[in-house]
This record gives sequence, C-alpha cells and structure tokens, in this order.
Amino acid sequence: MTAGKYFCKTGGPGQTATFCIDGGCCAVAKEIKRIDEAAIARVLQRSAGTAAELILRFAWNAGLSSGEMRELKWQDISFEPAQLHLPDREVPIEEPLLRCLRERKEMTGAGPAEYVFASGPNRVPLHRVSIGRLAREVLDGFGLTEVTLTDLRDDYMLRQLKKHDWPYVARVSGLSLTALRRRFAGSAEAARATAAAADVTEESLRQLIEREGTSTVGLAVALSWRAGLRGTELAALTWAQVDFASACIRLPDRDEPMDTLLEQLLRQAHEERIPQETECVLLTPKTGRPISDGHLSRMVRHTLIRSAMDDLTLGALAKRHREGEDSAVMAYVREHGSVSRNEAVTLLKEIGERKAWKRLRRLAERGQLVKIGQRYYAPGTVVPVEEQYAAIRGYLEEHGGAYRQELAELLGLELRVCGWILHNLVEEGRLEMDRQWYTLPLEEDET
Repeated sequence: MTAGKYFCKTGGPGQTATFCIDGGCCAVAKEIKRIDEAAIARVLQRSAGTAAELILRFAWNAGLSSGEMRELKWQDISFEPAQLHLPDREVPIEEPLLRCLRERKEMTGAGPAEYVFASGPNRVPLHRVSIGRLAREVLDGFGLTEVTLTDLRDDYMLRQLKKHDWPYVARVSGLSLTALRRRFAGSAEAARATAAAADVTEESLRQLIEREGTSTVGLAVALSWRAGLRGTELAALTWAQVDFASACIRLPDRDEPMDTLLEQLLRQAHEERIPQETECVLLTPKTGRPISDGHLSRMVRHTLIRSAMDDLTLGALAKRHREGEDSAVMAYVREHGSVSRNEAVTLLKEIGERKAWKRLRRLAERGQLVKIGQRYYAPGTVVPVEEQYAAIRGYLEEHGGAYRQELAELLGLELRVCGWILHNLVEEGRLEMDRQWYTLPLEEDET
C-alpha cells in the first residue's frame, strides 16, 4: 500500500464521496456517503416517539455509535445544560435530540441508573446488534437501504466541521485528530476546518513564543515555524550560523532568511547569553549543555500539547513554514494567472530574493507550476513549452494564418510573452511574419 495524498470526488445528496490514496490501491479507498437531509427528516418525522427515532437521532445529532448507545444510562444525560457525558468525552445535545430525549424519558418513566435502551423484565441493555436492526428496519422501510448508522455518524462530523475546527470535532466525536483528518481528508468541510484552524494556530503560536520568550522551547518553535528548521538542524545550530548583518541563518545546504519576529528574538537571546557558554543556540535548560534533537522534540511537543496544539510537532511546524510560502505563491497565480520572479520576491519579501526564486523553481520541478519564459503558470492553463509549436502549426494549417492576439489566446499566454515565442520561431525559420500576420513557411505549408 502506497502512502500519499487523499483526493475526493464529492457527489450530491444521497451520493458518495470517494477518498483514494494517490498512487495506492483502490482497496484502501474510504467512502463517505453524503446524507439527503430531507429524506432523513421524513424518516424521523414518521418514526417519532419510537426507539428507532432516538437511535437515529443519537447517530445523526450526536455522532454516537451503536456500542455507545448500548452503554448509555439516563444518568449520563444532562438536560440542563444539555449534554451527554460519555466515558471519553462530553457531547452537546442539539435541540431535536433534546426534545426526543425528554419525551422518551417521560414516556418510559425510567430511573437515573437505568439504561436508555433497555429490554426485558430485568431492564438489561439492548444488544448493539438489536440497536442496529431497529435502525435498519426503519431506514429500509423508507428506501434508504444504503444508509447505515456509521454514515449518519460521519454526516454529524461533517456538519460539525462546517461550524468548528478540527480539535473541537475531535473532542465531540471521540476520534483522534489524525484519524479524523484521514477519514474526511479532501472534503469541502475539512478544507474549511483546516483554514479556520490555521488562523487560530497562527495566533496561538505567536502567543506561545511571546510566553516562552528566549527559552529553549520558545527559540525552537520560532526557528521551526518562521525559518523551517528541522529537529537535527535546530540541535546543531550555532551562533556562528546566525548572520545578523544579512538577517539570515546559514545552514550547510541553504540560507534561511530571518523575518522581524525571529531576528528580534534571536538578538535578545544572543545578548542574554554569557560569553563562557557554548556556541550552540539551543541548550538543555538545567545543564546549559547542547541539547539532542530527541530531547528537544519531546520538550516542544509537551509545550504544544499544553497549549492545545496537540496536532503539531517540530516537523509539522517546519513543513507548515514551507507550505505556507508555497500556498502564497499558488494563491497569487490563481488570482493573477501567472507570477514572475520579481513578483514572487515582492510577495515573499520576508524570505529574500534568492529563496523566493528557489520557491518558484521547486514548484516548477514538482509540476505545480509551468515555467514559460520568465513567468510561471498553473498547469492546464497554458500550453507547455514542448507542445507550443505543434499547437501553433495545427492552428495555422487550419486557418491559413493568425495574428499574435489569436495565438496568445491559443497558448493561454500574455501578448508580450507570446510575442517573444513567435519572434524566436520566426528567427528559426519555422514561421513567417508579415505585419503581425503569422503563417507557416510556403514550402512547409504546401507539404
């Protein structure tokens, strides 16, 4: 099984969303059914007052599994405030489910220690298979033969992702952040939650750095988040590599520019460091000796968890730094159609000219951008360099000739860039030009 990115094909109501691992086997695909809310509303309305309605609502309005329903007692339900108290989490009770629970409790007259789904004279908990069977009979009766309790639970989590961030949905669903992201990767709801979480995390990281200051953890988080340094690079970093004059960090394989936040923090740490101490930037807090990357990672991880950022690690922060710059470039290309090297330098002014150029080259090498002349475009919006002449030739063979404007539209390029390409083709004798009218050479045209 090959690891890779997840991609999503999302259908309409009642259809499925298929998540496939890039380069992997279809057998590992996970299907998330998109529930027709109107159809479920009809089922709930027509089964009102029954145990089946409560089962469906627990799954759809609170994300409970059949096993959790089986173990649920009335003492685990708080009506004021409206909340379910499960062994591993607390779940807010939505109004439709709250109403249904009030009616059910009043109808059964059950005591606090009694199971919500009980059967027989001894009021033993209903088996989870029986719970599933009750739901299945009702759903089948209304033609929803492919919808399961798991699908209703998934839909609950997707609806929560529309309104909340990843950590919140992880808390109310009982899933880990990793499992939750893997389960719903690629969906529109997941993208929204990720964007919201990114905004929250940016501010949280700033607050953490402000709180930790020039401590080992504070410096490590700042260096990883703001300059993309990895664990081994952090542990080995010396003050000789911190070039305040050029505002950059000199690593063996690259230079990483320092933004204002990082530069100020490092200057303060350097002024506080006594001359006798080691040249290493990051030190073990108690001994003042160089710190290992493993020890550093554990310290940072512990601090991030205490700061409610339990999905982050040093590696994730470094990756976040690189992807943040890439995302800024890609967003610019989507808005403006293309980006030049100088525009990228202006866009990424905090990282410096050389690093901005490297970002463009790396995006082009990975196929995320297409380089034509001195500009970079999104794939699929322009004709690649190796296919340009064939496209131009085919067009001229069909139409006899064309002006630069037509050929620029054909290639998906700006007039100036297209003019440069056409000029080179004329110089090579592959095209002829007469007052901005381009044709194939006579002998080639006849052939």
